[in-house]
Amino acid sequence: MEMDVCDVLKFHLQHATPVKFAHEYLLASQTGLQNASCEAFHPMLKHLVYYLLELGRMSYELVSTKPSLLAAAAVFLARAALKIRCHTSDAVEPRGIWTKTLQFYTNYIVEELKSTVRVLLFYHRGAEDSKLQVVFSKYNKAKYMYASTKITLSVEDLDFQEEAKYMYASTKITMSVEDLDFQEKKKRNITGSSAKLLEGICGTP
Repeated sequence: MEMDVCDVLKFHLQHATPVKFAHEYLLASQTGLQNASCEAFHPMLKHLVYYLLELGRMSYELVSTKPSLLAAAAVFLARAALKIRCHTSDAVEPRGIWTKTLQFYTNYIVEELKSTVRVLLFYHRGAEDSKLQVVFSKYNKAKYMYASTKITLSVEDLDFQEEAKYMYASTKITMSVEDLDFQEKKKRNITGSSAKLLEGICGTP
C-alpha cells in the first residue's frame, strides 16, 4: 500500500550506499594531487576503494556502520596502501594520508576512522585465504588492475599503536600469584584466617 502511494506521488526512494559517498570522496582525494608536494594520483585507487567496500559488506561488525563512514575508511586505507601522500599544508596528520579537503567533504577526522579502517584491514588481509572468494576473484582481473592482489598493510604500518595493543593483548601469557610476587600478601591472608579459626574454636581471650 505504501509503495502504491509513493508511485502515485512519483516519489523515488533510494537507499544510501557507501558507493554513492565513495564517488565524491574519490574526487576530493584527487584535489591537490597535481601539487609538486603531493604524490601522483594512483590509477588503482578507485578499484581498491570499491574492492574494500565490497569486502566490508561481508563483515558483521560493519553492518550498523554509516555508509559515509565506511566509504571514508575505505578511501583512507586505499590511500595508505597505495602510498598516496600529501605533505603540503593540506595534510592533517604527519603521514599525509588524510587531508583537510577530505576531512571537509567527508566530515570525518582520522580518530573517527580508526576502528572502521581496522576492520576493513582485517578482511583485506584475510581475503585471499577466506572461504568467500567471490569478491577476491572478481577484483583479481586486469579490468580492475588486480586490485585484490595489492599487498596489504599491517596495523603497525597504519601507526595505530593503540589498536595494535588491543589486538595482541589476548596473546599475552598470564601470570601466577608467585610471578607477581604476592607471597607476602598470601602469608598475611593465611595468618589472618588461622587466627580467626583459632578464635572461633578457643573463644575470645
